[in-house]
Amino acid sequence: MLCSRLPVVTLPPMSYRLLHGARVLTSRAGFEARALLLRDGVIVDLLAPREADSLRKRDDVAAVDMAGSWIVPGLVDAHIHLVALALRSVRCDLSAAKSAPAIVAALQRFAATAPEDGVIMGVEWDESSWETTALVTREQLNTVSKERPVFARRVCGHVGVANSAMLALLEPSPQIDPESGRITERAVAAATAAAYPAPERIADGFTPAIGTLHSLGVTTVHDIIEPRHADAYARGLRRAPRPLRVHGYFHATPDAFESLAASMASAGSRFLAAGIKVYADGSIGGRTAAMHAPYADGDGCGELLVAPAELEATARRCAELEIGCAIHAIGDRTIAEVARAMAAAGGGERFRIEHAEFMGHEELDAVRDAGLVLSMQPNFVRNWGGEGGLYQRRLGPERWRRHNPFRTIVSAGIPLVFGSDGMPAGPLYGLRGAVHHPVAGESIDAATALSLCTEAPWRYGPHRAPGGRIERDLPADLTVLSGNPFIANLDGLSVRSTWVAGEQVYSGPSSLVSP
Repeated sequence: MLCSRLPVVTLPPMSYRLLHGARVLTSRAGFEARALLLRDGVIVDLLAPREADSLRKRDDVAAVDMAGSWIVPGLVDAHIHLVALALRSVRCDLSAAKSAPAIVAALQRFAATAPEDGVIMGVEWDESSWETTALVTREQLNTVSKERPVFARRVCGHVGVANSAMLALLEPSPQIDPESGRITERAVAAATAAAYPAPERIADGFTPAIGTLHSLGVTTVHDIIEPRHADAYARGLRRAPRPLRVHGYFHATPDAFESLAASMASAGSRFLAAGIKVYADGSIGGRTAAMHAPYADGDGCGELLVAPAELEATARRCAELEIGCAIHAIGDRTIAEVARAMAAAGGGERFRIEHAEFMGHEELDAVRDAGLVLSMQPNFVRNWGGEGGLYQRRLGPERWRRHNPFRTIVSAGIPLVFGSDGMPAGPLYGLRGAVHHPVAGESIDAATALSLCTEAPWRYGPHRAPGGRIERDLPADLTVLSGNPFIANLDGLSVRSTWVAGEQVYSGPSSLVSP
């Protein structure tokens, strides 16, 4: 879904906004009947209903009736790929395909209306829910086109299949099976790079992408940025008619950080260069995440993409430069190596592990002792957890129960933030995976879960900026819901409006569940 609907409230300069008639999340204890007075992008005051009534008569106050709404701090998606969201309209969506032939048919339909040059790229297929899990092959993709490169990328982004023309563009690699066309990791990255459109097209996609995030209640994202996109990225943010706060992690070396951060200066004051991103392993779905023990339904234990010595050198350099370091680590073997490297570097909460889907007590102890932040995705639990789910098939009947142990993490006092990784975008879809975790004892309460995508990403953010709460003098970033998220069915709620720095950037309703 790409939402282009833009609102709504136009006010004279230097006036107040008064949001009244709602219940406001004022603490972890719950909601109160309060009105919010906003000015110059911040919360000026929280008022009792009677106090708000008198203010509504003033000429310099624009009153907005929020009757029946529930206001929470603006949602933060602490791991997303904004460029991928911006390119949805130029890629074939394969999420509904339930077989290899269905992928081929979808790509053929897409190719019939796509421009006649460039790569034909499909994304988001997920064989974990198919009745027959045989992947599409090189020969099948050749039926889409023999002349043009064709590439289908799995939902995890770490596995794909290419036709013959696409394979001809890639350097030979152990991560390429030329017979089946299956490619993994760096080969997938190379194929994705070959499929990128012109920078101008990327920049143009930011407005609808940001509109989609606003419709899901998102006011801030922590994003992963490829250096090649820095110019288009800055242009896209600058042109977008409604603001989004972005904390960016560059997929680059520590020594490239300063120049990349400088290149983003034109993006505006709501962009914050946070640090760098490293990919240390793959995915459980693709069987490329590095494990101590073999996968239950395939050969091998996955692979480390970065040598341990290199991980430590990178972490030490980030600590010296006092910049953030976010390392993608999913398997228990990878998490152990990353935690060791980060502990040796001494970066503490400036360092974070992305995903951390599978780990045992030793890895959890190492993460806690090093003072690291975990950036995790409860939507993965919703998508692939439970009896018969992908985690159980990949990891076996007992081992799968160690995936995404949210309650254990919270109980151990390990800093934790929630994001979506765009599967789908927006953190609220995934909260059901945290509140109703399929593993007994790993669920967390709704108030805690919501705080992990509101307050926690600010508390454990790269510069620990104030935010994520509804208090005086804090940024007026707000998400307005149709019901109480602590007791309601989350999938039945809607986003009524979204506010960034006191500006209404979306007016709903919008389903919280992305199609």
